[in-house]
Amino acid sequence: MTGYTMLRNGGVGNGGQTCMLRWSNRIRLTWLSFTLFIILVFFPLIAHYYLTTLDEADEAGKRIFGPRAGNELCEVKHVLDLCRIRESVSEELLQLEAKRQELNSEIAKLNLKIEACKKSIENAKQDLLQLKNVISQTEHSYKELMAQNQPKLSLPIRLLPEKDDAGLPPPKVIRGCRLHNCFDYSRCPLT
Repeated sequence: MTGYTMLRNGGVGNGGQTCMLRWSNRIRLTWLSFTLFIILVFFPLIAHYYLTTLDEADEAGKRIFGPRAGNELCEVKHVLDLCRIRESVSEELLQLEAKRQELNSEIAKLNLKIEACKKSIENAKQDLLQLKNVISQTEHSYKELMAQNQPKLSLPIRLLPEKDDAGLPPPKVIRGCRLHNCFDYSRCPLT
């Protein structure tokens, strides 16, 4: 067996480990039971002692539990405070109810205005359609009147040479060609 395992086992060997565990378990169990005994027995006794001494104190400043001196005065004051709170809450509720009714009436008025606006929009749409129809009929009748009152104008008739017209004979000499003898004015008059 090595020195490390001996130290780990408490210097005794393999049999020492179980003995050591039993000894530590007994100590832990004894310590735990002793602590629980103190907590379960002495703590309630100490608490009972302090509660009874505080309750029996005669001074009003030290008294924590039980009825205080002048308790009726405190209760009356408390009741008066509660009544005042109730009155203020009821006033606020009445004000809120009045405001709610006012808002409901305003909503109803606005709904009536909305309905009136919707009706006026529908009427305006119908008037617009009627005006569009009147405009289209007026344009159509205007076009008909313009077509009836205007004479029919067309492009001038094209002047074509006659079939038997031979035209001017070409000059024999190009130098002798002038406007009056080489150009036929009858086909396209300049004036």
